Amino acid sequence: MEIFCSTHVNQRLQYICFDCNFVGCLECMEGWQMKHKGHCFQSVSTIMKEIVLDADPNSNKFISRMNHLWKSLKVATHSYESLTKINSDISDHFRALHDYLILEESRIRLPINNDLAIVKQDIDNQFQELKSLQTLINKCLETRTSININNINNEEKVESDVESVGSESLSDEEVEHEDNYDYKSYNSKPIIDLSDMETLVSLIEKSDSHSEFMKTHKDSIFSRYGTDEYENELGGTLEESILNLIHHFNSKYNSLGGKVINSNSNSQVKCNFTIKTNSKNIEEAKYNIQKSIHLHSISIYTLGHNESSLFNLADGSRKSIETFKGVHTTNSIVSDPSLDHIYVFGGFELKSYKMISTKTMEVEHFGVIEDVDGGEDIFACYDGFEYIYLIGGYNYKNKKTPNQTRIDRFNIATRKFENYSTLHYQIAPNTIKKVFQSNGHIYIVNGCYNARGYSIWRFNAIAGEKQLTLWQKFSLCISNSYHIPIMMSQSFLCFDAFTETLYLFYKNYLYRINVRTKDNYRTECKFDHILFSTEIKMSFSVLFNRVNSNQANIFILGGKTLGNHVYSVESNKWSPLLENKDNCQREMCGACIISN
Repeated sequence: MEIFCSTHVNQRLQYICFDCNFVGCLECMEGWQMKHKGHCFQSVSTIMKEIVLDADPNSNKFISRMNHLWKSLKVATHSYESLTKINSDISDHFRALHDYLILEESRIRLPINNDLAIVKQDIDNQFQELKSLQTLINKCLETRTSININNINNEEKVESDVESVGSESLSDEEVEHEDNYDYKSYNSKPIIDLSDMETLVSLIEKSDSHSEFMKTHKDSIFSRYGTDEYENELGGTLEESILNLIHHFNSKYNSLGGKVINSNSNSQVKCNFTIKTNSKNIEEAKYNIQKSIHLHSISIYTLGHNESSLFNLADGSRKSIETFKGVHTTNSIVSDPSLDHIYVFGGFELKSYKMISTKTMEVEHFGVIEDVDGGEDIFACYDGFEYIYLIGGYNYKNKKTPNQTRIDRFNIATRKFENYSTLHYQIAPNTIKKVFQSNGHIYIVNGCYNARGYSIWRFNAIAGEKQLTLWQKFSLCISNSYHIPIMMSQSFLCFDAFTETLYLFYKNYLYRINVRTKDNYRTECKFDHILFSTEIKMSFSVLFNRVNSNQANIFILGGKTLGNHVYSVESNKWSPLLENKDNCQREMCGACIISN
């Protein structure tokens, strides 16, 4: 590129318009206000100065773009890792099914294969005996030119019904010629691989009699040059040689005595299986396989001070879908895959509840909380069957006792509210941090000032138990001088029903408490952000989502104040949830995960 302006002589190029990528000199600037009105342009010296001096990244386009690209890369890499893991899990799922089918096929085929091995052995034994017998007969016939049959037995006439290849009477010259021809023929014929049982069975099936079979394969299977297994038995006189052959054959097969062994006995009883399949069961199996895995699209429905939003985790988009105030509902929202609606109780409108369709994401019903108190910051928990429990809350209209100690419940089918029980006297409504359900029990996580940690209480809602019992306590590693209410406002909690584990973020640590075994341990979880700052004094929604048995994510919806973030439990990494900035106030606002 030229260093001097083509319009103004001897003027160096030193300005660039970023919007149209036009480069000009100082004099060009006079006309830029009209030609490039509203565009962004800057001198190269200013750009260099900002970069060298590490100026405010918000005013430096290059640094700002790098920060934007880095955040975008973090989102993209998190998506890549998640998608790769899901792909692997899908493969593992079908590999397990495939392995099961292979094992099941082997189990069913086992008795067939056992019998098939016996039959194959029978075929091989009988065929070898047939070959040996034919070889013996051929050896006897080959000596007929030097045997005077009348001298063997003048009184006994020998009749043979054994048909053999080449049994016609031949002269010495013809025999010699035939020997030479057979030798050449044997070497020119392709050798049949009889070690392959399929080949042997096929050859036997094509012949109707043993004589036809021998004629067909006289130059291969039954060639005199291919079946000399008794060659070493020949010697001595002719009669001695023949006797040795017969003795060797009889000692090996023992099939010529008075009691002839029926060597077919095994084969004749081994085809006693039949296959019966049920097409209806096959279709049911296909259906069950399809139902065994389903790819859900995960979204986050989150309330805000002035709007509701839907975060599409697949494409990273955010969509405003409703315009009602969601403040004071951090723990007042309920959703479940088995439910057709999302339920929001109390909040800014103390005595109201809302039912939002999971299909249309529209409010289908505005209801009034009757027969029980409404309030702000109510803890709502679904028992997995027919009730949603409403615990604690704050009602500023009740001047005497604004902090509510109630345990009420809402019948999903009848849409009726009723009082159920009250909190234990050791539980202050304003110190409750989390309420969740596991195996029929409703758990209440309460802050303990004296213990510098938390206590967990529970009651069996399914069994109708109303008395709360202290389940366990656990402490956090904090200094004695630390202000406990501030500590509680800075901790984020969520629950994994699959592993029955409570996750608690505090400062740079992640605590895991198993509510079944009561075991707990912590891991370091550094995050260089305002997320765990001492300035936080408000609650934010924390959501747990288990992708599969080996992968889980935790979402923190901080909106404009903290930003939205996702934590990978397996890799112990934080990433921004969405690339685009969220300008909605979401503190003290509820959120939930929905899948389609």
